Amino acid sequence: MPPPLPRRVLPSYRQQCLYIHPSRHFSSSTRLGASAGMQRRVVAGGGKAQMSPRGSMAREGMEIPNDIGIMPATFIRPTGTNKPSLFKTPGERFSLEYNWARTKMQDLFSRVYYKYWLRKGKPRPRLDSRQLAPLAKDLHQQMYKAFAAGDTATLSTICCSGLLATLSARLSHRSPSTSVSWTLLSHLQKPRLVSNRATVLPFPGLKASGMRQAVVKIRSRQALVTLTAAQARKALASKLASLRARQEAGETDTSLAKQIQELETLQREGTKRGGAGAAPVVGRMARVVMDEEGGERVEKEVTEYMVLQRRMLDGVEEDWMVWGFVEETTPERWRDEERKVKEAMVYQQSQAQGA
Repeated sequence: MPPPLPRRVLPSYRQQCLYIHPSRHFSSSTRLGASAGMQRRVVAGGGKAQMSPRGSMAREGMEIPNDIGIMPATFIRPTGTNKPSLFKTPGERFSLEYNWARTKMQDLFSRVYYKYWLRKGKPRPRLDSRQLAPLAKDLHQQMYKAFAAGDTATLSTICCSGLLATLSARLSHRSPSTSVSWTLLSHLQKPRLVSNRATVLPFPGLKASGMRQAVVKIRSRQALVTLTAAQARKALASKLASLRARQEAGETDTSLAKQIQELETLQREGTKRGGAGAAPVVGRMARVVMDEEGGERVEKEVTEYMVLQRRMLDGVEEDWMVWGFVEETTPERWRDEERKVKEAMVYQQSQAQGA
């Protein structure tokens, strides 16, 4: 079994999106170390606890990292100004296109190995490549809405540990009297799968363990509204006055009366509560009055490369989760990536010779 790769920390790239996420390299993740509180699986009817694959590693004093970074040599074909000119720098452009084609073939082989040889027996793992872009589209909205609402319970079920820690840290610095609402206004183009890879995970004591990572390009127009409690109450009063004016003008829509009643109830709750207790009410107000004046509103066209991750541990596949975001592969980044991969290979060879 090859020794673990050396720890490295890549510089964080700023992502052109409303929420900024750092990229983390595959080998800069947490190594296997002492575990605490590993999960157990209870066998129904037997009354006897059976250790899960995580539990078997816990007996050895090991833990399974949820986030082990982006796979080495992940290639995101550049666009626009990130792509070298065919006329000004033809050599650099040819090199980039060659490496893109080469990594596509390597990615194909990695998926074939994952499907047919990683786990013995049937049923074989389903690749479901056509479902990855729609899945990323759904998880993208779930993640941003949960983060805006401060819903850490949802984030913990769909985000890997590194991304979850980043989002949780930002939520801890958000004022309890401030609320954020996020809305996807439109998709500028259909989400597209741009990278689809697999690799073997050499965890001690676990057979048939691997991981898949898929990168989906999402171009969208998003809106982010930040409201304080005072701004939310003011905007709510304005919206309520507008609805009452429509009612007084003779509009008889039954949904209008119901909406007025709901807003009046929300307004009374917001008046009674204050401080930290106002946060849930302010959040509901913000969602209601998002299109009204007041608060800080940011609209932006965003191109994001969302990374999805799925693990197989001891032959059992887990659900897809959001790992984070990456950027396009420029010639400079690819040269840096190749250098780091070579350093890792030299390290592995030296460790193997010394073993």
